[in-house]
Amino acid sequence: MKKNFLISVLFTLVTTVMFGIIYPLVVTGLAQVLFPKQANGELIVQNGKLVGSHLMGQPFTAAGMRAFRRSRRQIRARRFRRIW
Repeated sequence: MKKNFLISVLFTLVTTVMFGIIYPLVVTGLAQVLFPKQANGELIVQNGKLVGSHLMGQPFTAAGMRAFRRSRRQIRARRFRRIW
Protein backbone atom coordinates (compact mmCIF):
# COMPACT_ATOMS: atom_id res chain seq x y z
CA MET A 1 0.00 0.00 0.00
CA LYS A 2 2.74 2.42 0.99
CA LYS A 3 4.77 1.45 -2.08
CA ASN A 4 1.85 2.19 -4.42
CA PHE A 5 1.31 5.57 -2.81
CA LEU A 6 4.99 6.48 -3.15
CA ILE A 7 5.00 5.41 -6.81
CA SER A 8 1.89 7.48 -7.56
CA VAL A 9 3.32 10.59 -5.85
CA LEU A 10 6.63 10.18 -7.69
CA PHE A 11 4.85 9.69 -11.01
CA THR A 12 2.78 12.82 -10.39
CA LEU A 13 5.88 14.89 -9.63
CA VAL A 14 7.81 13.58 -12.63
CA THR A 15 4.98 14.14 -15.10
CA THR A 16 4.31 17.61 -13.65
CA VAL A 17 7.94 18.60 -14.23
CA MET A 18 8.01 16.99 -17.69
CA PHE A 19 4.78 18.40 -19.05
CA GLY A 20 4.59 21.57 -16.98
CA ILE A 21 8.16 22.82 -17.33
CA ILE A 22 10.31 20.87 -19.80
CA TYR A 23 7.77 20.44 -22.62
CA PRO A 24 6.67 24.13 -22.72
CA LEU A 25 10.31 25.27 -22.73
CA VAL A 26 11.16 22.91 -25.60
CA VAL A 27 8.13 23.96 -27.66
CA THR A 28 8.77 27.66 -27.01
CA GLY A 29 12.43 27.25 -27.95
CA LEU A 30 11.57 25.44 -31.19
CA ALA A 31 9.00 28.10 -32.07
CA GLN A 32 11.56 30.86 -31.50
CA VAL A 33 14.10 29.09 -33.72
CA LEU A 34 11.77 27.94 -36.51
CA PHE A 35 9.23 30.80 -36.57
CA PRO A 36 10.74 33.86 -34.82
CA LYS A 37 8.39 36.43 -36.37
CA GLN A 38 5.19 34.50 -35.60
CA ALA A 39 6.35 33.34 -32.16
CA ASN A 40 6.78 36.95 -31.08
CA GLY A 41 3.33 38.00 -32.29
CA GLU A 42 4.25 39.59 -35.64
CA LEU A 43 4.86 42.97 -34.04
CA ILE A 44 4.23 46.10 -36.10
CA VAL A 45 6.93 48.78 -35.91
CA GLN A 46 6.44 52.18 -37.56
CA ASN A 47 9.19 54.81 -37.51
CA GLY A 48 11.09 52.76 -34.94
CA LYS A 49 8.15 52.72 -32.56
CA LEU A 50 6.17 49.61 -31.59
CA VAL A 51 2.52 50.23 -32.49
CA GLY A 52 0.86 46.83 -32.14
CA SER A 53 0.60 43.27 -33.32
CA HIS A 54 -0.51 42.07 -36.74
CA LEU A 55 -2.15 38.99 -35.22
CA MET A 56 -4.28 40.94 -32.74
CA GLY A 57 -5.65 43.76 -34.86
CA GLN A 58 -8.81 43.58 -36.94
CA PRO A 59 -9.87 46.40 -39.23
CA PHE A 60 -13.54 47.20 -38.62
CA THR A 61 -15.47 49.41 -40.97
CA ALA A 62 -18.50 51.23 -39.63
CA ALA A 63 -20.89 48.85 -41.40
CA GLY A 64 -18.91 45.80 -40.31
CA MET A 65 -18.86 46.96 -36.71
CA ARG A 66 -22.64 47.38 -36.66
CA ALA A 67 -23.05 43.83 -37.98
CA PHE A 68 -20.62 42.55 -35.34
CA ARG A 69 -22.49 44.27 -32.51
CA ARG A 70 -25.87 43.13 -33.83
CA SER A 71 -24.74 39.50 -34.03
CA ARG A 72 -23.43 39.62 -30.43
CA ARG A 73 -26.77 41.03 -29.21
CA GLN A 74 -28.65 38.25 -31.00
CA ILE A 75 -26.46 35.59 -29.40
CA ARG A 76 -27.01 37.07 -25.92
CA ALA A 77 -30.76 37.27 -26.54
CA ARG A 78 -30.89 33.60 -27.57
CA ARG A 79 -28.97 32.56 -24.46
CA PHE A 80 -31.28 34.60 -22.25
CA ARG A 81 -34.38 33.01 -23.81
CA ARG A 82 -32.94 29.52 -23.22
CA ILE A 83 -32.38 30.23 -19.54
CA TRP A 84 -35.92 31.50 -18.94
